[in-house]
Amino acid sequence: LAVGERVVVNGNFKIDSAMQIAGKQSMMSAPEKENLAQLSTESQDLLSHLYADYLKLQKSLAADDLKGARGVFSQLRNQVNQIDKTAGHIPDTWKKMNTKFLTNISPEFDKQSISELRASFENASILVLGLQREYGHTDDQMLYEVFCPMAFDNKGAYWLQTDRQVKNPYFG
Repeated sequence: LAVGERVVVNGNFKIDSAMQIAGKQSMMSAPEKENLAQLSTESQDLLSHLYADYLKLQKSLAADDLKGARGVFSQLRNQVNQIDKTAGHIPDTWKKMNTKFLTNISPEFDKQSISELRASFENASILVLGLQREYGHTDDQMLYEVFCPMAFDNKGAYWLQTDRQVKNPYFG
């Protein structure tokens, strides 16, 4: 081992190996940051703020905080909408992800129930996971990709979180 290398001390190796077989990023190693270097400093800042709002939303939904989730979801949608309007400095792949997100998300968060917000969170997760896979993230903070097989009538859904302990935004 070299200085700075990480050692896995616990985890679910069966799930991780299944993810690797399916061609997904291992949960036991950080994604490469080479694509992040392709983004301008301004785009990296936008991405960092987008991740921060997404992670606040994940925590709000996991805590069953309806009011907090509504507010953060509104911020997240407005931020993606603003990025989309000033998209000259972001790559086309990011623009496509933003457009899909905005198409699938209702702007009326203040009227949605916690269940409706959780359904919308799946679309936010698809956006953020896509961005994470494509560009990584600027923070040194470890992000964990988690899967709930029971979400949406056993269809399952992924999300990112900062905690090692699962905090499920789909069930609270």
